[in-house]
Amino acid sequence: LFRSADMTKILAFIERVRISELVRHGVLVFVSLTGANVLNYAFYAVIGRMVGVENYGAFSSVIAAVIICMTPAIIGQTVVAKLAADFRAVADGDGLRGFADAVTSFSVALGAALGLCGIVLARPLAAFLQISDASIIAIAALSLAAGIVIWLQRGVFQGAGAFGSFGISNLLESFGKVA
Repeated sequence: LFRSADMTKILAFIERVRISELVRHGVLVFVSLTGANVLNYAFYAVIGRMVGVENYGAFSSVIAAVIICMTPAIIGQTVVAKLAADFRAVADGDGLRGFADAVTSFSVALGAALGLCGIVLARPLAAFLQISDASIIAIAALSLAAGIVIWLQRGVFQGAGAFGSFGISNLLESFGKVA
């Protein structure tokens, strides 16, 4: 069936895969994203039971609005990851650190401004959307604010090759929803 030369090639290939940084990082991201997806499923199951059928529609609408408003941050993650990867590729640790600090400052300032606007405008937005509880809008605004910071920071993690931090970030976000 197999000649010893074939078996040697197969074993050499398996060893290269085993010590590959790419495979190790890929498995880490795969496991963390799978865990995050399981936690997200639990979040929606718990919310569905807590709010009931009628209020779940309003909840889903607000979540959809947050996701739509989050689109620029999701696109920004890709841009930030590319720029961070450029710093990593030329081994410019100081440049990467400065870039990460700038992304953090920008995302926190933007998130805080949007979160504050959402809190201030919670009552008028709730009235316009015919949602009886304005705190739902305030919570959604804070969720949007946190999401902006999280998504842009994940871009830094991804571009810097900090896949452990990237995976932990995904798991903590999903765990936070369930908790």
